[in-house]
Amino acid sequence: MVAAPWASNVPVVLGLVAIYYTVIRSFVSWHGAIEQRRYRLSVPDVRTTELCRVYIDALIVLVYAYLLLKAEPLRAQSDADIAGLLWAFPMLFVLYGTWGYLRRVAWGPDDFKLRVLIKFAVAYSVLALLYQLDPAGIGGSAVANSFALACVLMMMGAYRFINFWQGADVNRWRGLPLPRIPTLTVLDRDGSAPEEGR
Repeated sequence: MVAAPWASNVPVVLGLVAIYYTVIRSFVSWHGAIEQRRYRLSVPDVRTTELCRVYIDALIVLVYAYLLLKAEPLRAQSDADIAGLLWAFPMLFVLYGTWGYLRRVAWGPDDFKLRVLIKFAVAYSVLALLYQLDPAGIGGSAVANSFALACVLMMMGAYRFINFWQGADVNRWRGLPLPRIPTLTVLDRDGSAPEEGR
């Protein structure tokens, strides 16, 4: 796609954008989670739990590699079967949930809600199932692949937005965080606005 973009097809572009967006935002979220509750492998009471959390991280990275492998056939055929790629997304959410559960076991309750992960795991499972069962009879086409991958990208964007603002003190509409307009104000180290005249 990078070397010869003019020879690319829409599904391969959507697939790679969705996969890289998933990986990059996951990397950002992981760093935020570790900043709040790092691994405590030296604490005897939670050592095994925390080591399991490290192993879950390794499994998540393997699923990311699997996503790239399953998207590779799209490079040559825009109508290649992507059912395996679509089923990897619910698996990611199961792993995210397991990781979060282990973090709670080691550290206690936090503001991140397991039901958010469950809802997205179900939504991705429904998408994968619909793709595989093909009730509309459009399966195995570039249009079906493009639609499915666009759904993957939109759902991941929605999940990452919700996940990013969980636990934050922001305005909400029916539990969903409302976007905040960026400010150009330089904040003090503690995150507060500077006093007048400084």
